[in-house]
Amino acid sequence: MGIVVLVVARLLGSSVGVGTIGNAVLIGLYIELLVSFESVRALAEWPLAGRFALLGVGILLMGAGTAFYIGAGMGAGPRDSLMVVGSRRTGYRIGIVRAAIELAALVAGFALGGTVGLGTVAFALLIGPAVELCFGLLRRSPLARPPRPAELRPAAGALH
Repeated sequence: MGIVVLVVARLLGSSVGVGTIGNAVLIGLYIELLVSFESVRALAEWPLAGRFALLGVGILLMGAGTAFYIGAGMGAGPRDSLMVVGSRRTGYRIGIVRAAIELAALVAGFALGGTVGLGTVAFALLIGPAVELCFGLLRRSPLARPPRPAELRPAAGALH
């Protein structure tokens, strides 16, 4: 499915980079690795409040990770490419486009027999705003500023 989404995004004008391929290939492998750990599976037994807190933190971390890896300019994964090109072509904010993509994926998954829980719905609705928030924070961060010419010169007395 990721390849189909990537092809659609490419046809709409998205570029492909090492980040695109890495995202498409590695995300599923990382998830499989993580859920193989008993300590991760045991989180399902936590009290509801703890699981909600983990969900919220996870959505924010995923938003930050998405902003960082797309901001690096090495290509975005299938859904992220579709999000970027969809926002660019429609003029809608990244958060709205991403939420629409996730809701479409949720509906398709449910239609194919998948389960939909509160966490699934929360992720679909909140990941777009989280990504948009993190892009905004990153844009205001010193990490987003190009270095000033004085910062590019070696310090006095530095070895060349």
